[in-house]
Amino acid sequence: MMRVGVCRGWCLLALGWLRVELWSIPQGGSIPPHIHRRVSSRFVFLDRNLDVHRTGSAATRALPWLRWYHVPAGCVHWAEARRGCARFLNFEWGPVSASEDFTET
Repeated sequence: MMRVGVCRGWCLLALGWLRVELWSIPQGGSIPPHIHRRVSSRFVFLDRNLDVHRTGSAATRALPWLRWYHVPAGCVHWAEARRGCARFLNFEWGPVSASEDFTET
């Protein structure tokens, strides 16, 4: 199991530079503003309980269930679980896990 603050993650698949991780954030929990310098991610949200923020995007909202959300390497992003426990899949492309390539801004 991996941890980033109050968030917990589990690696479901690691194949070369491709990784698939399942992440859970408790209600009221947040992921602080951060970047991944070497990892690009595509998130798939398993519920609508996570408000996601990204530089370059004015929208701050719960993202649709089972939709892709892309965050390229070097893009500042953060999230808040305001309406309940939030779960998402993180499809990553990089030499390490996004949890290891995590730099708060």
